[in-house]
Amino acid sequence: MVCRCFALIFAFCCTVHGVRAQVQEGPFMTWEDFVDEWFTDGGTSEEDEPHRMEQFELLQGLALHPLQLNLADRDQLLSLPFLDEEQVDSLLSYRQQKHGFFSLGELQLVKGMDYYSRCYTSLFVRVDSAFPLTEKELAYRSDERRISHKLEAGWHEVMSRLDVPMYERAGYQKQEKPTASNYYFGSPLYHSVRYRYSYSNQVAYGLKMEKDAGEPVCKQGFYPYDYLSGYFYLHPKERRWSFVVGDYQLRGARGLLFGKQLYASREYSARNTRFTPVEFRPHLGMDENYFFRGAAAGYRFGQWEAMAFVSCRSLDARYDNQSDTVRSLLTGGLHRTYNEIQRRHNLENQTVGAHVGHCQAAWGIYADAYWTHFNHCVYPEVYPYNESYFRGRAGGAASLSHFWKGRAWIWQGEVAADNHWHWALEQSLAWKGNENFKGQVQYRHFSSRFTSLYGAALQQGSRVADEQGLLLSASSSLFRHSEWLGYVDLFRFPHPTFVSVQPGALGAEVSLQCRYTPNMKQGWLLRYRFKSRQRTVSGTQLMEYRSVHRARVAYLLNHSHWNTRLQADVSLATRQTGATSWGWMASVRTTWMPVSRFSFRAFAACFFTEDYESALYAYEPQLVHVASFPVFAYHGVRGVAVMDWRVSARLSAGLRWGGTRYFDRSSISTGPDRIASPWKNDLSVQLVWRSR
Repeated sequence: MVCRCFALIFAFCCTVHGVRAQVQEGPFMTWEDFVDEWFTDGGTSEEDEPHRMEQFELLQGLALHPLQLNLADRDQLLSLPFLDEEQVDSLLSYRQQKHGFFSLGELQLVKGMDYYSRCYTSLFVRVDSAFPLTEKELAYRSDERRISHKLEAGWHEVMSRLDVPMYERAGYQKQEKPTASNYYFGSPLYHSVRYRYSYSNQVAYGLKMEKDAGEPVCKQGFYPYDYLSGYFYLHPKERRWSFVVGDYQLRGARGLLFGKQLYASREYSARNTRFTPVEFRPHLGMDENYFFRGAAAGYRFGQWEAMAFVSCRSLDARYDNQSDTVRSLLTGGLHRTYNEIQRRHNLENQTVGAHVGHCQAAWGIYADAYWTHFNHCVYPEVYPYNESYFRGRAGGAASLSHFWKGRAWIWQGEVAADNHWHWALEQSLAWKGNENFKGQVQYRHFSSRFTSLYGAALQQGSRVADEQGLLLSASSSLFRHSEWLGYVDLFRFPHPTFVSVQPGALGAEVSLQCRYTPNMKQGWLLRYRFKSRQRTVSGTQLMEYRSVHRARVAYLLNHSHWNTRLQADVSLATRQTGATSWGWMASVRTTWMPVSRFSFRAFAACFFTEDYESALYAYEPQLVHVASFPVFAYHGVRGVAVMDWRVSARLSAGLRWGGTRYFDRSSISTGPDRIASPWKNDLSVQLVWRSR
C-alpha cells in the first residue's frame, strides 16, 4: 500500500513537472526563419521598401513582446497577419472549452490551424499560466480599464545603435576641388537613439533621433540630429474614441489613397483575405519620408466609425535654377553634401482628410478623402513618361471601399477619383473552399492621369496610375507536411513609362513556392520566380522582352540549441536583343544559443553573377529593429556575425560585423560614395534597455 501511494505521488509530481515544462515551451521557429519566409519578395522595388520596413518593425515588436495566449482578446490575435478570422475564432473557442492552454503544443489541436500557422503563431504568443488567476492578478485586470493604468503598466524600451565603417569613402577625403556634391560635411558614423512605450496596442508614445553617415551634428541646422520624430497614440479598447499626435501613418482599404493594407503581398494575397479599413497608427520606424505629421482622431458609434486627420510637414525638394518651381520631390532622406543640405525641408506641405464607414458582420462600406497643398508650385520637367504626374499647388482624391463575406466567398475592392475626375479601380474576389485551400483573383485598372500622392496598391508600376492588371493567387496545404503558394500577375501599361517610351508595354510575373516539413527538426523550401516586362531597346523605337528567372532550394535543420539553413540560389536574365547573363549563390545561416542569455548568429555566402540584372537576394542576421535584404551581384563573398548578450534581466547588448570582398572589382560604388578597395567591412554596436 505504501509503495502504491508513493508511486501515485511520484506520478503526480512528474505530471505537474511535465505540465510546467510545457508551459515554458518556446517558439517552434527562429525570427530569422520567419523573416526569410514571410518577406519573400527579395528584389522588391524601392517604392515598396518603406512598406516592407514598416511591416518588419511592427512584427518584430510583437515578437519581442509576445501576447499571453490565455489572456489575449480577439483584436489582439487578429493583429497577427498569418491568422484569418476563422482561425482566431477556433483558437478562442478551444481556449474556452479547455479553460486555457497549458502549452504551445496544444495549437496543433485547434481546428483550422495548419502546421505553418502554428509555427508562426508560436513566435508571437506565450503561455505563462493556464491556472486560475490569483487575487493579485484579478485586481490587476480590474484596473486595466483605467487610462492611468494603461499609461503606466506597459513596457518601456530605450535603444541606441552605433555603426562604424571600417573603410573610407571618397566624400570624407580632402578634395582638391570641392564642389557642392563631392564632399560630406559630417562624420562617417551612423547613430540612432529610440525610446518607446507600449501597452497592449492601446497606448504608445516614443521619441526617435537618427544621424545617417555623413550628416553633421549640432550644426548646419541639425539640432542635434538630422531626423527627429515623436508620437503619442491612445486607443483604449473600452472607449469609442482614439487619437494620435505627432508622426503617424495611414493604411488600409485597397491602397488607392493611403497605401495598401499593412501585410498585403502577392505571395500571401490568397492567405490574407481580411479587409482593413483606413486607420491610423504611430510611425514606429526610422523612415524619414512616408508618414504624416500632425494629428488624427477617430470615433466609433454603434456600427459606424469616423476619422479625421491633419498633417503639416516640411519636405525635401529640388527647385528650378531660374525660379521657385519645384522640379522633383526627394525621398532619399540623406543630407550630407552641400546640395543635399540646401534641399533639406525646403517645401511645406499641408494635408487634411476624413474617413467614414459602416460595418456589419458580413459587409461594410467606407468613404475616404484627402486634400493636400504645397507652398510652391510642383511642376516636373515634362517627358513622355511623366505627362500625367501631379502638377500644381493643390490636389486631392476620394474613394469608396467595401467588403462582403459569404460562406466561402469574400469580395472586396475600392474605387477612387482625383479632383480632376480621373479614376482608379481595384477589386478582388477570394474563395476559401476549406481550411486546406484558398484562392483569390484581383483586377486593377488605373487611369493614366489618376493622381494619388500617398497610394500604393498591389501593383507593378511605381505609382497608382497607368496600369491594368490581373492577379491570380492560391495557397494549398492538401498534402501532409507541405504548403504550396503561387501567383500569376499579368499587367499592361497603356501609356509610356520610364523604361518603355512606347505605349502598351506588357509584362508577367509568376511565382511558385513549396515548403515541406516532415518533422520539427528539418524542412525543405523550393521556390521559382519568373518576371518579364517589355522595355525600349536603347537608341531605337522598338520594344523587347527582358526576363529574369530565379530559383531557390533551402534546407533547414533544427536542434535544441542551434539551427542551420543551407541555401542555393540561381538566376538567369534574358533579353531579345542582347546577351544572356546568369548567376548563382551558395549561402548558410546559423544560430547557436548555448544558454538563454547568449546567442550567436552567422551568415556566409559566395556569389557569382555576370551583371546586376541577374542579381540575387537573401536575408542576413541583424540587430534588433534593423532589417537587411541585401543585393548580391558580381563576384565575391559575404560574411556576417552577430552576438547578442542579455547582460541582466533588463539590459541587452549586441555586436555585429559584416564584410564583403569582391573578386572582380578594385573599388566599390562611384562618386563620393566610392571605396578605393574591394573590401567593405562594417561594425555595429547596440544597447537595449527594456523595463520587462
